[in-house]
Amino acid sequence: MACKVLPIALMCSLAVPVVAHAETEDAIRTHITGNAFEARRMGIRLQMTFIEGGTIAMQAPMGTREGTWLLSGTELCIETPRGGIQCGQAQITANGGITLGNGQTLNPAN
Repeated sequence: MACKVLPIALMCSLAVPVVAHAETEDAIRTHITGNAFEARRMGIRLQMTFIEGGTIAMQAPMGTREGTWLLSGTELCIETPRGGIQCGQAQITANGGITLGNGQTLNPAN
């Protein structure tokens, strides 16, 4: 019976997102401002640098663009020219990235 319980416990633990802990607005703002993060959209790598004042400098294989960001509490909204506005509850992940709670994850850029 113990052999059957272990695989189930492992499956359950892998399903939990890896988030360091709940953050405050100030902690999230400090973490993202001036830093670059990477996202993948339809297999294309997009690097986003969050600039103080709410601008995002974006770099992709097809060129550079600008977007905007707004943080209210822990809700981070990102507006991009082609992606529209996406908002979600931001949390800092264990690897230093950001998860938005809407399925989008921004990993630290290398």
